[in-house]
Amino acid sequence: MSEQDLRTLLLVDLVLLTVAVLGVAVWTGRWRSWVELEPHYRDGGLLFPWFTPFAIIIRTALFLKLSLGIDLLIYEMIALATGCMVIGLSAASLHWPKWALPPWYREYLNEKQSKRDGRDEAAR
Repeated sequence: MSEQDLRTLLLVDLVLLTVAVLGVAVWTGRWRSWVELEPHYRDGGLLFPWFTPFAIIIRTALFLKLSLGIDLLIYEMIALATGCMVIGLSAASLHWPKWALPPWYREYLNEKQSKRDGRDEAAR
């Protein structure tokens, strides 16, 4: 591998690690401030937890291919990573499936719905 390839790989590692940390922070509820933003920003925040396994899988595939020359499971890993992104996009845009949403975010949606239902009943 050339020095330029190593620099590129290091940059990719840095980006993937940053996204992975953000994903864990969103899933565990350590980073919740994005929930009060506009809906299109909020939906983007829901992608982070599903981008984390995507990033780990892609990084592992890159490592196997570039460092060890193994591309035995490359296509399977890419399919798995793509599946993670499809679940993430579905969770972010449709809030479905519910199990794909962070637990604290499901509670937030339930509380928001309860308040909305309470206002609707009070208006009647």
